[in-house]
Amino acid sequence: MTQKHKSASEQVKELQEKVDLLSDTLNQSLDAMRSIIIRVAQSANTIADLESRLQKVELRESALQQLLSKNGTIDLEALKQQAVDLNIEDMTRKVESMVKSGTFVAQEEVSDDSFIVFKELTKDGQEYSTRTQMAVANMANGDADKLRGRRIGDLVDMGESRTNVFIQQIFKIVTAQPAQQLEEASTQ
Repeated sequence: MTQKHKSASEQVKELQEKVDLLSDTLNQSLDAMRSIIIRVAQSANTIADLESRLQKVELRESALQQLLSKNGTIDLEALKQQAVDLNIEDMTRKVESMVKSGTFVAQEEVSDDSFIVFKELTKDGQEYSTRTQMAVANMANGDADKLRGRRIGDLVDMGESRTNVFIQQIFKIVTAQPAQQLEEASTQ
């Protein structure tokens, strides 16, 4: 039998077809690997989210167990204190987030563009509220007037039938925030 020799152009065409086939196969393999990588990343995020949720559930379970008395009833005073503590932690995180983002910057004295953190005391010095925080701009004018120019550590008499305010932190509001964000960071 005689062997037919292919011309150079036929050989080039045949090689090109093989290269194209190999290229297509490699592209399909790359697409499959990308898909796998994306699924692995999504799974890792899901696992991290589930671990975070589990940790929160475990913390809540631990807190609930602490609230149960020895006879299995819930200690209402402890429950109230736990709610207050969780609220304070949440408020503290919100302020820390605003500081971290650059929205709040520490300030020496209260001004119209301040956000303040304070505790309220009764006239006889008993703690009435452990933590209150709000923008001065959200306060009634009379209250804002009494606080303007005050410094950290000042005790301010807010009026005869009102609590005194002990200023704990003062921040300047650097960037304008939508009113809702300031409302969320505030509590009254």
